[in-house]
Amino acid sequence: MSLIRFFTASLRRAIMLVLLLAVLPALGIILFSGIARYSDSSAHIREKSEISAQRFATRLQIVAEHAESLLLSLSQTPETRLFNMEGLSRLFRNLLHADPSFSSFFLMDPTGVIQASSFPLSARGGSPERDILRSALKRNAFSAGALQPSPGGGEPALHFTLPLMDRRNKLLGILGLGYPLAFFASLFEEEDLEAQGLGCLLDSEGTVLAVSSPSIPARPGDLCREELWRRISSFGGEDAGFFPYTFASSGQEYLVFFRRTRLYPRGDPYMYVVFCFPAEQAYDAPFRLLVRDLLLTALAALLAFTAGSYLIEIGFSRSVGILVRAAKSLRQGDLRTRVGADAPLYGEFAELGAEFDAMAGVLERRNRELARARDAATASSKAKSEFLANMSHEIRTPMNAIIGMSYLILKTDLAPQQRDYVLKIQDSATLLLRIINDILDFSKMEAGKLGMEHVDFHLETVLKNFLADLEQKAEARQIRLISRLGEGLPGNLRGDPLRLTRALTIIALEAMSRCAGKILEFSCSLPPRNRSPLTLRFAFTLPGTSLSGEALALYRQYLEGEEPGGATTSSGMSLTLCRRILQFLGGMASVAVTGDPAVVFSLSAQFHRGERARRSFRGERVLVLDADAGDLAASLAALSAMKLAPEGCGLLQEASERLRAAEGAGAPYVFFLLDLARDQTRPSRIVRRVKGEWGLARPPLCILEVSPTLSQTPAELYEAGVDAIVPKPVNPSLLEDTLLDLLDNGAEDSGNGDPGAGDPGVGEEKEFSWPESGSAASRGEPC
Repeated sequence: MSLIRFFTASLRRAIMLVLLLAVLPALGIILFSGIARYSDSSAHIREKSEISAQRFATRLQIVAEHAESLLLSLSQTPETRLFNMEGLSRLFRNLLHADPSFSSFFLMDPTGVIQASSFPLSARGGSPERDILRSALKRNAFSAGALQPSPGGGEPALHFTLPLMDRRNKLLGILGLGYPLAFFASLFEEEDLEAQGLGCLLDSEGTVLAVSSPSIPARPGDLCREELWRRISSFGGEDAGFFPYTFASSGQEYLVFFRRTRLYPRGDPYMYVVFCFPAEQAYDAPFRLLVRDLLLTALAALLAFTAGSYLIEIGFSRSVGILVRAAKSLRQGDLRTRVGADAPLYGEFAELGAEFDAMAGVLERRNRELARARDAATASSKAKSEFLANMSHEIRTPMNAIIGMSYLILKTDLAPQQRDYVLKIQDSATLLLRIINDILDFSKMEAGKLGMEHVDFHLETVLKNFLADLEQKAEARQIRLISRLGEGLPGNLRGDPLRLTRALTIIALEAMSRCAGKILEFSCSLPPRNRSPLTLRFAFTLPGTSLSGEALALYRQYLEGEEPGGATTSSGMSLTLCRRILQFLGGMASVAVTGDPAVVFSLSAQFHRGERARRSFRGERVLVLDADAGDLAASLAALSAMKLAPEGCGLLQEASERLRAAEGAGAPYVFFLLDLARDQTRPSRIVRRVKGEWGLARPPLCILEVSPTLSQTPAELYEAGVDAIVPKPVNPSLLEDTLLDLLDNGAEDSGNGDPGAGDPGVGEEKEFSWPESGSAASRGEPC
């Protein structure tokens, strides 16, 4: 125990020695600075005078700005504009009564005669005020006059004047107001001039305008004008000066500081703010400050020694060490760390330990809540994806009928009003379908299952269909569409035309929503020296349109970078989908603003060259199997418009009989289109029957219409012998491209069940799969 006391006492003495070594130099520095301040007391007085003079000049400028504002307001009153002297005099008297800090208000004519004022005038009018008139006419603007008696008599006052001019810049009169000397003397009282200090305000000729002591008269020639003004004038054009001076009249020595300033910042005359301090007082003040600093320093040293001893006694270092170790453990992820109520902490450290334990408990509880919320969010996201997948067919099946039937109606003879109605129905249905597709594709992106296909297509046909659709949308928005296709564009390409059209449509719709000049320019070009894969560049230019910095940054976040935080709008979701599609196509999107001004949305995508030229239909026979009468009629009409020879049936047995009968007659069907939307459990079995079990020598090409809720994967369907897959609802243009692709690629020999082998144009996929879902509910036996 004695050893512990020895170490404790030694530690206490060491700490006190350190404190002593730190305090003694501080005392020495304070003492040295006090002595230096005492020896250079004139610098202290000068610093104090500069601060006081600056504050005083600022107040004078505020007074002048207030006077100018008041005179400008008076110059705009109806009494002044009409020169209603009686009404103007009444207004002046009301102002003087409302604010007694003014001495007078007056209006004089160009000869100096007072026409209206806040004081009574004789029957012949006011007497000429030549001094005020001369001072006002020196500057043809707002000015501050010299010290003069108030018009009509009274105490001397400093006058502010404002000339009144007509439209021809002719002087009509002078509007003025006066401040009494007592007002300016009160400004000196706000400054700390000590007991013997003196402050005064001089004009540019040395006239005393105001003094801090009312016992000193403020008239020209007072305050030893010849002596003091001669010394101030000897500084020439300097704005400030400081010098010791002994007044001959009293024999007392003063330290004098003056600053030249304008009473009004933008004009003359110059005013001089002068401060005089007795020399004896100037040297006494630093000594008092020195004594005060020494006493405060000694008191601070005593408190420091006491506090140091107290902190050492209560175990400062030990308490801090315990808390630091607990904080490190918490930082490393151990949320069960606690200081504990029995920890050897004292005073405030014990309270800090308790708060630390409470904080660790809150963190542990919130961590568990976050884990539960994360699990719930994951389950909710999975449920959302499953819901979207299961509901996609229910939503998109009626959309197929709406779009298909409106497409057929538009090909008939309609009245203009009827055509307008049908066009609006088709546009709304297409827009709704696009939103549904965006939501579904966005859900696929979140699940990492966005699929891309590689098929042969004709670029001119894709662009023609896209521009035709874009022309209708632009015409509905009263936007002029200009398309420019570059030279040397390839004819046949290999890639995903549907996704390309999707990306172009998203950017085109966004560009039309921003089009301010009512002109949209579309261009497609092939950069020079472009080898396979070919990189095509597309651009949407909006002349006469500009974007704010915030909108440009938001576009760049969606198209070029990560999605911004917060809620994602439908437009943001579409732009994000466009960026992901272009990434799959080996390209990118960007937006820029030129100085014309114009906004340019740019896209790029990579494609391989196609191998065969596309051919057209020549009345090939098509058998459509669909249990729904409405969908069957829409499909037959769309195929007839493609110059095909379609036939329909609703039962599988009827389809089998027709296929055998057609082959027996020597005119087999080329295509067999199956809609298994309501019976998705047997597509592989049906296709195997068509390809082999029914004994057909030349089985038709099987095209399967499916929704994303199909329980079988595309690989299983292709293995069963499916030649092509088209999503529901079927787009007539997409269906036409699919059938032409099958003809172009010689798919009549594709009945071997392996569409990918030796046939690069059919159904080649890139990471294509549908979201997982439950088994689709069967609604009967349509086949």
